[in-house]
This record gives sequence, structure tokens and C-alpha cells, in this order.
Amino acid sequence: MSRFHVMIVVLFVAGAATIYLSFQRAPTSRNQAVSPFSPQPNSSPNEIQRVAVLHDANGTLSAGEASWRFADGLYQFGLNAGKLPQPPKGAFYAAWFVYNNAPSFTGKLEKIETGPYQGNYLLGSASKENLSGFEKVMVTLETKDDDQPEKLILEGDFKN
Repeated sequence: MSRFHVMIVVLFVAGAATIYLSFQRAPTSRNQAVSPFSPQPNSSPNEIQRVAVLHDANGTLSAGEASWRFADGLYQFGLNAGKLPQPPKGAFYAAWFVYNNAPSFTGKLEKIETGPYQGNYLLGSASKENLSGFEKVMVTLETKDDDQPEKLILEGDFKN
């Protein structure tokens, strides 16, 4: 399966789970929220999923969603950012996980040229690295391929 197809599958699963979980996590009263780590009906007791809505942090009018899930010993991450302007020549968009205010490079976003996500920037991956401690995710505009985030574009919080 190509990398594009893997990203589409990850984003589809993340989107479907987000919609499903948004209905399942309705507060039981006005002042009592359901924990995002609570087992959901019809899910494995060892499955965890977190979602972050990405908000514009720099006046680009962009938005997006990032999610990760843990199931069967594997962490799967997906990010979908829409309405991002074309980066300047030589620049690129990058995703970062943040833990204790320390960013960790996650990957370069790829612009999708065809299909239902045309024009969006996507990133999908899977690994055994534990993602549960990360509090935030951010998207930056980068001019250098190094371990230092540059211009913040989008950000979202996994602590929902």
C-alpha cells in the first residue's frame, strides 16, 4: 500500500473515531465531563484515542485536526490541516508533539494534490513510541530542516 493510501486510511479512521467519540463523550451533567481515557462502548479495553482540534495561531485562517490512537500495541497518528497557504520556495510545514513545553519533531506535512483531501496538508504515521505523554501538537512553517520549530501556524491541545 502506498504512503498516500496509508495516510488516507489513518485519517479516515481518526475522523470516524472523532465523530463517534464526540457523541460518546457527552457530559453526563453540566459540570461533569467524561474522561477521554474512559473505555468507549464496543472498543477494546486497552484502546486509547486522543484528538486535538488545531487552531490558527498566526492569522492564516487555517484549521485542522490531529489524533492518535493506541490499539494492539501500536500508536497511530494522523494530522489533517486545511487552508494552509502555499509555503515559500524552500520552506515546508512540519508537525511537532509538545511535552513539558519541549517540542519533538514528528514529520513534514505533505500537500495532497488529488482526491477528497485535495489542497490539504497531511501527515500519518504509526510506531511503538508511547505518545500518551504528549500534551499538544503544533504545525510550523520551516525554512531549515533542523530540530528547532520556527513560525507557529496551528496548535492544538490533547488534554481535552
